[in-house]
This record gives sequence, C-alpha cells and structure tokens, in this order.
Amino acid sequence: MEEEQLNQEYKIPLKDSPGPQTCPQFIYSVDDGTLPSNMRTVFLTKVQLTREYQRSRVCLGNCCRRPKDTDDKEKRKKKLWLMCVLVVVITSLITAFVVWELLNKASENQPIYQWDMKEDEDGVLDHEEHESRVLISKTKAIVDKRAFQRTPCRKICWDFSAFKFRSTCMNGFCRCEGHGYNSDTCLPDVDGCVMQSEEVLYADASINGKSVSNYNCKQRSSEGNAIHVFSVFGLGDFSATTIDLKGTNTDDDITIILASYQKMNWIVRVDEGVRIGKIIMMQTLNLGNSDVVIDGLYTGKSPIVSFYRRQSGYGDDRDGGHTVQLIQTITKEVGRITTFTGSKYVDHFSLNLDKISTETA
Repeated sequence: MEEEQLNQEYKIPLKDSPGPQTCPQFIYSVDDGTLPSNMRTVFLTKVQLTREYQRSRVCLGNCCRRPKDTDDKEKRKKKLWLMCVLVVVITSLITAFVVWELLNKASENQPIYQWDMKEDEDGVLDHEEHESRVLISKTKAIVDKRAFQRTPCRKICWDFSAFKFRSTCMNGFCRCEGHGYNSDTCLPDVDGCVMQSEEVLYADASINGKSVSNYNCKQRSSEGNAIHVFSVFGLGDFSATTIDLKGTNTDDDITIILASYQKMNWIVRVDEGVRIGKIIMMQTLNLGNSDVVIDGLYTGKSPIVSFYRRQSGYGDDRDGGHTVQLIQTITKEVGRITTFTGSKYVDHFSLNLDKISTETA
C-alpha cells in the first residue's frame, strides 16, 4: 500500500528508459538502517527510489519479452496456414459447382415435347375439323423434330462455346448465330446443305456391322453430275473405310468426294450400273496422301482421281472441325452437294442411289 502511494506521489516520466541491450543481470536493494548516520546523505531519496524502482520494472519487462524474429515466424506460419485453407475452400467450391452443372445437364437430356393424342369424345369429326387437327398434328411433329435436335443448356452453352458458333443459352437451349450454322441446331447450314443427325433411309454408317449416328444433308442437284460427299476425321482403329454405292445412276456419272482430316485408306465398292466420273480426295493434315481403291462390279471407264489439301469436317464442328469451310469449298470448286454423309470414325458407309429423291430434304 505504501509502495502504491509512493508511485502515485512520485510518478516521474522516464526519459532514459533502458532497452533490452542495457538491462542489468541483477537488481540490488540497500537497507540504510545498518549504515552510520553520517553516511545517510548517499542514500536514495524517495523520489530517486521511486525512479529506480520504475527503471527496474522497465528493465524486467524488456528483458523478459520474446524476441521479435520469433513473433515474425509465428505470423508467417499463421498466414501460410490461412492461405492453404483458402485454397482448399476455393477448390472445393469450384469442384462442387462443376459437378452440380454436370448433374443438371444430365438431368435435362430427356424428351422435350410429349404430345398426348386423345380420341375425340364423340368419335365423329366433320371434315374441316379433321383437316384442322391433321394440320396441327403435322405442325407439332415438325416442332417436336426440330426441338429434339436442339441442345439443352443452363446459362452457358458449353457444347458450342467456341467463338465461331457465337452461341447463347436461351430458354434452356443453345442458340448459335455464327456464320454458316443453324441457329436452332448449331450444325452447319450453308449453301443449301442443312446438316442433321438423324437416321435416313438412303445412307448409313456403321462400325463392325453396327449402325452408328452420322451427320447428313440432302438437297436437289442443280446442274451436272450428282455430288456425294463422305467425310471422316480419320481411320481410328480400322485399316480402311469402305463405301458401298448401291442402286443405279439416274442421271450422268456421279462425283464422289472423300474428305478427312488424317490420312485415309478408302475402298469404294459399286453395284453394276453405277458410273463414277470423278473421285476427289480432300485432306487437311500434311502427313502423307490418302489412298483409294475401287472394288466390285465396276464396268465403266476409270474415274478421274484428284487430291487437294483443304479444311475438313464430318458434320459436327464442336471438336474443332471445319465442315462449313469444306462445304463452301466444294460448292465453289466442284459444285452443289447432293448428299453429305459424315462420322468421326467408321469402317463402313452405305449410300443407296435409288432411294435418293431429287427433291430437297
């Protein structure tokens, strides 16, 4: 109690407070009661005693303090742990978002329209009402067909995200405004060739005898020979890709165009009566030239075979193909395409010339 009173009474600011380097190793105290009276003038006054007491407290505080470099190391460790935690949290959030998007996309791949066709309650329709319902049914079928080819999306059209498609996600479906692409299907739509990916009667693509999906278009020939295009990316695991031309020619000799990105081995087999005037091979990759062999009951004169380095595509340009440029090149340098049949990897194409109508598809 007396000490606190002394501190309050003689509280003097310390201008010469010692640092850690000047701290004493020991602190001594002197009892003036044992000294002679004539030496008491050297004793500390109350003010001096208070000052020395404060100095000793500062010394002890500085000497017992932890080194500054130790504190810096602790701070750096805390910052490093904090950064690691942030990286783990951000990575987890991104992974969860990607999985969520994939699950939503998978759940959307289902039939888009389902028409409920019910019989009329009376069972009897007049002629006008019947015709009206038939027209509505046909319209619904067309809409349903177009909608089936559309690609579902969520906020962003990832399937056609390349700049050339200029795609947007509208009302849950991809819409493409890129030059040469159909706005609804995002497939090539140029020079009269409206690409689609559904089964047709006149053409087929297969692997080991099993039919696979292919991209095709058909239109009316303008003038001259019919032009039939077969396009692939490459051989894949096959030694060659065979093309069967069935039926007979209805007009003049036909022109066959064989397009690919990689080097190909083509085998063209024809029925009797099929006449081939030209075979044109177009290849993108500059690593050897593709080969072609004509097999079967071919009785006509040998066709003219030519080779070009051109951009190619098999109907779907999502993987970097250039089907639009290929069709434009053929239209400009050869003529208007009659049929186009393409697939990434196949070992067999089939084209029935008898089933190809002269009408536009």
